[in-house]
Amino acid sequence: MTNLKSRHIAIQNHVIGDGRPVWVIAEAGVNHNGEMSLALELIHAVKESGADCVKFQTFRADDLVSKLSPKAKYQLETTDPKQSQYEMLKALELKMEDFAKLKDECDKLGICLLSTPYNVWDVYLLE
Repeated sequence: MTNLKSRHIAIQNHVIGDGRPVWVIAEAGVNHNGEMSLALELIHAVKESGADCVKFQTFRADDLVSKLSPKAKYQLETTDPKQSQYEMLKALELKMEDFAKLKDECDKLGICLLSTPYNVWDVYLLE
C-alpha cells in the first residue's frame, strides 16, 4: 500500500496533500460567456467566496473543432440549436491576451489562477 502522507503537490506557493489545509478551486470554466468583464467578475466572486483558486479553460475553437462539427446532445438541449458547435465555442473564447489580465487580477486579489489547456499551444500560452 502506498504511503499517502508522502504525496504532495505544489501549485504556485501552495502545498496540497495529506495533512495540509483544504485548498478550494472554483471552476469558472466558460461561464464568462466569452466576456472579459464577466471573467473579472467571476474572479472577484471567487475571492469573496473564500476559495483559493479560480480555474478557467484555454482554447481556440479553430484548434478544437471543425466548422462542421455537430453539437453534443446536452449542448443541443442547453444552447441555441441553430448555432453550430464551432460558433458556440468561438463565442466562449477569451482572447489570448486576456489571460495576462486575468493573472494580474488574481495576483492583485491574492488568489491562484489555473486554466485547463486543450492543446500544447495553450500550454505555452499559459506558461
